[in-house]
Amino acid sequence: MNALYLEDLAEKTHRGLAGQITRGKSAGGRTFGYRTVDGHIQIELNEADIVRRIYRQYAEGRSMKRLVYELNRDGVPFPSKETKRGPARRGWAISSIHTILHNVRYIGDWTWNKTRFLKDPDTGKRKPVARARDEWMQVERPKLRIVDPELWSAVHARLADMVDEAGPTRERRPPGGAHAAYASYLLSGFLRCGLCGARMHRA
Repeated sequence: MNALYLEDLAEKTHRGLAGQITRGKSAGGRTFGYRTVDGHIQIELNEADIVRRIYRQYAEGRSMKRLVYELNRDGVPFPSKETKRGPARRGWAISSIHTILHNVRYIGDWTWNKTRFLKDPDTGKRKPVARARDEWMQVERPKLRIVDPELWSAVHARLADMVDEAGPTRERRPPGGAHAAYASYLLSGFLRCGLCGARMHRA
């Protein structure tokens, strides 16, 4: 009975979130560059300028590592999040830049319901699982566009070139705990930078 109740509750919650999306409101979550006011998503102007700076400078040829250095040097506000695995990050990291450069919301694509979370019976942890494309809710919000399509295209052309030239380098490694799959040295990914709090890797 408890399992049935939880399943029913999850379905009702999901329908409620879908209704929020249909009405043009937020379904929860926080994206750097935006804020929610009375349930409606708005562009946060200061953060949006930072996002444009990152896109523009990456398109001009700066590496993600160089961007991290310059943003931290200039004291630019960064996306922060408390984690269960360690202290809160205290500055920009490559994973922050990677996430921002791949976020399609910045070009007005707020498609929802791409993934769902299922509990792993072995570990008990919830894992994201991709949904079929016909389950997606295609949502275009051009008024929430921060990055223009031309700049987006320039950035992603360079990202593609980096992959072609270097293969699976750190610049294309996904953020969020992926260090274990690539670590070649003891404690790589477990030590943290004293300045920004990001995980440290040896190249």
